[in-house]
Amino acid sequence: IGILNSLIKKVKPDVIHLNWICKGAISISDLGNLDTPIVWTLHDSWPFTGGCHTIVNCDKYLSTCGGCPALNSSINNDLSTFLFRKKSQTYGKLKNLTIVGVSRWISELARNSSLLGTRKVVTIPNTIDIDKFKSIPKNWAKTVLNIDPQRKVILFGGMSSLDDKNKGFQELLFSLTQLSLTFADFLVVVFGSAKPENELSVPFDIQYLGHLHDDISLNIAYCAADVVVVPSKQESFGQTASEAMSCGTPVVAFATTGLLDIVDHKITGYLATPNDICDLTYGIEWVLQNPNFEALSIASRTKVVNDFSYNVVSNKYISLYEEVTRYSSVSVV
Repeated sequence: IGILNSLIKKVKPDVIHLNWICKGAISISDLGNLDTPIVWTLHDSWPFTGGCHTIVNCDKYLSTCGGCPALNSSINNDLSTFLFRKKSQTYGKLKNLTIVGVSRWISELARNSSLLGTRKVVTIPNTIDIDKFKSIPKNWAKTVLNIDPQRKVILFGGMSSLDDKNKGFQELLFSLTQLSLTFADFLVVVFGSAKPENELSVPFDIQYLGHLHDDISLNIAYCAADVVVVPSKQESFGQTASEAMSCGTPVVAFATTGLLDIVDHKITGYLATPNDICDLTYGIEWVLQNPNFEALSIASRTKVVNDFSYNVVSNKYISLYEEVTRYSSVSVV
C-alpha cells in the first residue's frame, strides 16, 4: 500500500477505479484507507463473498457466509465468515463507493448481497478491441492452423479450459458425441490448455493450441472456427464469447449468467437451456448447418461493435466518473 499511497498522493486523482484486486494487488485493510471516490468493477463474485470467486449453488453471501461449501466447512465462524466481516468493516469506511457489474447478472448479485446491497450498482460491460478482433477469411485461418478447410471447426477455450469445471469441457465432450455429423466432418480445437498427458478417449479429433499469448493468434483461432462453444456454468461477462463474435463467429452457450447479455438467441448464436446437454448439441448443429450463417456472422460482429467497443464503453465510464465526482474533468488511477 506504500507504493499505492505514494502514487495517490502524487497524482491526486478525482477517482480511483478498481478492477480485480486479489493476489496482493491491495489488501482489504488497505482498501479502507482510501478516501478518494472509488469505482469498483466486479469481474467475479469475490468482492461480495467470504472469498469465493464463483458462486456455485450457495447463497450464504446474502447474510454473513460461514459453513462454506468451498472449504468443506460445517463451522459457522470459519475463514469465510472472518473475511466477510473484515470486508464489512472496511466497506463501512468507504464514503463514496460505486459498484459496476460487467453484466446484468453480476450486478443483480451485488444488489442482493449483504456487503454491497446498500451501494449504487450500475452495469457497464467489458470492452472489446474491435480492431484487433475482426473477421479474416475462414479458409485462410484454417490453413494457418493446418486444418482442412472442408472440416467444420468447433472451438472451445479460455484460461485453464480443461481443468476448470466451471468452463464445462466435459459437458461439451458429451454433447459432441451426440452430433449427427460424422466424426470425420468436424474438428474440435481447444485453446488455453495443452494436450493432456492421458489422451482423452473420444471418437472425434481434438487439436490443442495450448496457451495463446497474443491477440493475433487468438484472432486466427476465432476466425478459423465455424462455431465457438461456451458451455460455462457461470460467466460474469463472457470474454471468449464476445471476442469470438467480434470476429464474426457465432457462439453457442447455456442461457445463463453474463452470457445472456452477449449472445442473442438465434440471432448471434444459440442459447441452450442451462445444463441441458441435448439442447447444447442441438444448438451446435443449428449453427453449423444454418443456411443463413452469413447473417449470424454479421449480426455477431454488429452486436459487439454497438455494445462492447471502446467508444461505447468508455463513454459510459466517463459519464459515471463525472457523476461520482460532480466535475466535468477527472484524472483516474
